[in-house]
Formats: sequence, structure tokens, C-alpha cells
Amino acid sequence: MPLVDESYGVADVAKGVYWADRPRTFDNPGFVVRFAYARAAWVVRAAGELGVENGPPEGYAGDELVLLRLLGEMPGWAAGEARGFVSFLERLGRAYHDVHERCPALPKGDEKPRAVHGARVALARAARIAIGNGLTMIGETPRERI
Repeated sequence: MPLVDESYGVADVAKGVYWADRPRTFDNPGFVVRFAYARAAWVVRAAGELGVENGPPEGYAGDELVLLRLLGEMPGWAAGEARGFVSFLERLGRAYHDVHERCPALPKGDEKPRAVHGARVALARAARIAIGNGLTMIGETPRERI
């Protein structure tokens, strides 16, 4: 079941803003947003399996700060008109992909979890909640697997 924070993002955004399901490439904005949600959900699941817990939001830089700024802007965009909010979700999805690719939340191989991993897991969890709420607000059901 998707994790959605019911108390966050209560907005009057028009329902039924649909993106195409195919092609499932980064050229399709709908895929970008849906896959960002699925990727963040995977990170949260895998972190739990590996015992990597949320850490304090410290040490963010570069792409992580861009994502953090966008997460902070979400309530303002959600209060606006639907087209602007959908465009915002696309930017949020792309920002999450940048973080996922360049700033791994999970240790690799035999690497031990460090504080940076906990901070990045917390950021992935926040992105999952925000993107999931955004998808719900435009009338889509967030999917953890694509």
C-alpha cells in the first residue's frame, strides 16, 4: 500500500490530469514522476531490509539541496493551478532521479552504513511521501513497482 501522509498537501488541484503510461522512458514526464515514486519506495524498503535507519538531515549538498528546496516548495505549488502543479511534479521527479543516481542512499557492497546514508534515506522517504501525495492529488494511485 502506498505511503501517503493524509495531513500533507490537501490542495484543490484538478483531478484527471493524465500523463501517458508509455513510453516508459525519461522523455515521458509521467514515467519520470511515477518512476521517481517507485525508486524512492524501493530505497525505503531496501533501507529497512539492510537496517539503514533515517538519519538527521545533515550534510546535504548539490543535487540533494535542489531536491530539498523543491520539497519545501510543494505546498505553494499545490495551492496553485493544476498545470503548474503537474509541471512542478515533473521537476520534483527529475530532481529525485538526480539524487538517486549521484548520491546513493544505500551502502554499496560490503560498505557499512554511515551517517550520510541515513540522511539520504530520510530524503528518499520525504520524496516518496511528497511524490505520492502529488500523484494522489492529481487523481493517480502511486505504484511502488512499475
